[in-house]
Amino acid sequence: MARRQDVQSADGVIASMSPAATLLVHGGAPTAGASGFAKAAIWIDRINGLVYTNTGTTTSATWTLMGGGAAANAVIGVAAGYKLARGAAALGGANPTAVATGLTTIVSGWAGLNVTAAPGVSTSVLTTDIQGTTLNVYAWKPTSNANPTLIASTGTDNFYWIAVGT
Repeated sequence: MARRQDVQSADGVIASMSPAATLLVHGGAPTAGASGFAKAAIWIDRINGLVYTNTGTTTSATWTLMGGGAAANAVIGVAAGYKLARGAAALGGANPTAVATGLTTIVSGWAGLNVTAAPGVSTSVLTTDIQGTTLNVYAWKPTSNANPTLIASTGTDNFYWIAVGT
């Protein structure tokens, strides 16, 4: 049974939320006409990478694809027409490691190591450079325990990447 929830914002304001669902993460698209979803509720389809909002009522949901539906993977809050590409790869052992993003143009990119332990003197920093439709990932490591100057890494660590473009 749903009940009201009290939530506290970062500035300390306590608000009472409707018992209707407001944020949901599911593996698939929402069903139109369902009840129990607050107006403006957000539904995240984790399988297809889509985000919907309820533009209907609490008793009859109408799910609208956020971003206007112009692009299936539109980046919310960014200028219209931009897409988000992301993935995982392994460093190639020499700089740079080229990542084919599938985008026509790239306006920004990021890469981060997929490691759970402190890197020591192995690969510790990733930087990116955009060359046309390719996101180049550069790996760096300290020279030694005694010298923290970064040099090119020959590591083959796994990393995650994100690119924004068209």
